[in-house]
Amino acid sequence: MFRAEITTLVNEWCDRLESGKYKQGKVFLKHVHNCNVTYCCLGVLMDLLSEKRKDIAVKVVHNKYDGTFFTYNDSRGRVPEKLAHELRMENGSGGFMQEGVYNALTVLNDYGHNFNDIAEIIRKNKFNIFTPFGEQSQIHAEISRRRYDHKSLSDFRRKLH
Repeated sequence: MFRAEITTLVNEWCDRLESGKYKQGKVFLKHVHNCNVTYCCLGVLMDLLSEKRKDIAVKVVHNKYDGTFFTYNDSRGRVPEKLAHELRMENGSGGFMQEGVYNALTVLNDYGHNFNDIAEIIRKNKFNIFTPFGEQSQIHAEISRRRYDHKSLSDFRRKLH
């Protein structure tokens, strides 16, 4: 994706996050419990993308442990890896570097940030979450910077996983 495409996608996504239309949930991209539909911040992105693209298979799954949830190309808690790669995301969890620290949108969503906070973070870090064509991701740049410092690199890679 190019910078203009990233900016358009991020604006549409963040507008949805801030709209009040989506109720925030955890763990699942989209989950239904007692007739309440909730979304993870990445579920809102997948909802947007599934409306625009025909190559995203949306399925409703029900089991006795998790209740009813939706999958997008068989992924229930992350952006499907193939799609994340195509969107030039570091990974399906929305991983990115923020002020030298690795973070992930799934973590922000599930541990206390509301959709308005997340939208603000996404807008500020859009080119860290999505890497424009012809540019190196900040995570890869950080790995390159630390490649001669093996302890630092080992610590950094451990934080990524």
